[in-house]
Amino acid sequence: MSQSAAKSRSRSKRPQKSESPTELSLVWGLLYDLIRAPAFVVLLCLGKARWQSALLPLSRIGQFALSARATATLIVLNVLVFAVELVVQKTWSTERFLNTFAFSPHALWQGRALPLVLHVFAHASLPHLLSNMLALFVFGRVVEQLVGPLRLLFAYGVAALSATLISLLAQGLSGQYVPTLGASGAVAGLIALGVLLSPLTLTFEALFPMPLFLVGWLSMAADLLAVWDKSSDAVDHPAHLGGYLSVVLIYRLLPGKLKAQARFGLLLNVLTILFALGLWYLHRSGKLTVR
Repeated sequence: MSQSAAKSRSRSKRPQKSESPTELSLVWGLLYDLIRAPAFVVLLCLGKARWQSALLPLSRIGQFALSARATATLIVLNVLVFAVELVVQKTWSTERFLNTFAFSPHALWQGRALPLVLHVFAHASLPHLLSNMLALFVFGRVVEQLVGPLRLLFAYGVAALSATLISLLAQGLSGQYVPTLGASGAVAGLIALGVLLSPLTLTFEALFPMPLFLVGWLSMAADLLAVWDKSSDAVDHPAHLGGYLSVVLIYRLLPGKLKAQARFGLLLNVLTILFALGLWYLHRSGKLTVR
């Protein structure tokens, strides 16, 4: 056997890298499990099926959840920090809790590093945690599949830093300093990155399929409107905007192929928005009617 033939055969024996499961493949898989459930029960009663097969839906969900390990790690860290919050709140005063888990200019001036790190993983309530983790799970998985786990963690950190700085700037301009906490600023950076790199990926975050760019732009629009209207809610909208803006820095650190993909995604987003605005204008002007 020639040396070239041996090399060719050795290359052919290398296992192919399997792609991570997508939301769409998970949904189709679960639908298949649901459809075959009655037949499976009958076969199980007849002794022609193994009960272990009933765990297949859980296996699908587990494989899907753990396929993006950096994203899963970030979610676990957020949940663990929130669990610690619940424990210490029973014995700590509000002041001590905020000095430990929330970001404030005083912590920055005093050089206390712990709240500067913990505030990115801490949350004020269970709904606050769940909403951020859902967005992190959806957008983090997509971004991680494209850029890899290390770049995802780096993007999360850059977005968190950008969100904190913009929040501090906004508070300074308003003259009102309020302790803040939550992963939403860091998640916002992943939302913007996902919208650029994979705008047409379908997500079922709203319980029905929507392209990723639509979910991302709805989130961005909500924050922009809140800042424009000077909303008095308890949400740190400037921090979210800081997270979105971090994509500018993250883009510069991407390899050439991903930069090209991001530019194409930006073009696709801009054209889609212009198209939507054109339809809205025609509808408002009466030149377009919907029957």
